[in-house]
Amino acid sequence: LEDTYGTHPAFIARPAAEQLPMQVDQVEIMPDFLYTRSHIWVKPLGKRFRIGIDDFAARFIGKVDSIAPQDSFRPDRPVWKLASGKRTLDMYVPFGGKTIEMNPLVRSVPSLAGKNPYRQGWIYTVSAENNTEALNSLMSADKAIQVVHKHSDRLRTQTDKTLGTTLLDGAAGMLGDIPNRLTDEEWQTLTKEFFSAV
Repeated sequence: LEDTYGTHPAFIARPAAEQLPMQVDQVEIMPDFLYTRSHIWVKPLGKRFRIGIDDFAARFIGKVDSIAPQDSFRPDRPVWKLASGKRTLDMYVPFGGKTIEMNPLVRSVPSLAGKNPYRQGWIYTVSAENNTEALNSLMSADKAIQVVHKHSDRLRTQTDKTLGTTLLDGAAGMLGDIPNRLTDEEWQTLTKEFFSAV
């Protein structure tokens, strides 16, 4: 019967329902991903990992104009350098490894890394020097939410001093304007605080 009429819909395997993002201070965090304190998400793929920037980083940097890829990385060597206008941002992961593949869509259209960071905008597939150590260095989504909340509060405090209260419609409401409004010194201070490996 199956050869004649096909498989009954009740028996067709369907992919698991995609989990909805969690929100903190208007910033989205995917519950089924792992995270670094430096705002990079990590998704295990067997013995490899897919990685990209989280929504906080995407909103902080604004439109991504270019991504300088690296063949290898470690906690004291950036995994990539993002550029947005006159600003650049080195980002780090707390483990060493090698880049296996850069997302060809992001290579062609770097802004996709910020527009759709958790899906089409993934940046690399990587291999870690030690998978167990790599996994042990990562955070759950619940812990990532705590970090985002802390960094959002810190950003509000800094921008309240620098920009006044008119832009403060939650951290995410004004993140896109931050790179061009902070002084060079403030940019260096905040990026070091938010995006360093440890």
